[in-house]
Amino acid sequence: MFLSTILKPASLAGRLTVWYTITSTALFLGAITVIYFLTAAVLLNQVDEDLEEDIDEFNEIFREQTLDELWRQLQ
Repeated sequence: MFLSTILKPASLAGRLTVWYTITSTALFLGAITVIYFLTAAVLLNQVDEDLEEDIDEFNEIFREQTLDELWRQLQ
């Protein structure tokens, strides 16, 4: 009873208020979702690039030194 009164008000102002509230909430949630996924994608790309640089650096050191020398440096 109470919920139907809120969702279907008799006056135009009440109906517009419900409509604007639902629409603005949906748009806000949509925008937040897009921002979240774009931020996650950018951060994952940065982590991937950083890891690739670390691997390249490790490979350079590994080519220049033996495994025992490399192990001593890591400890």
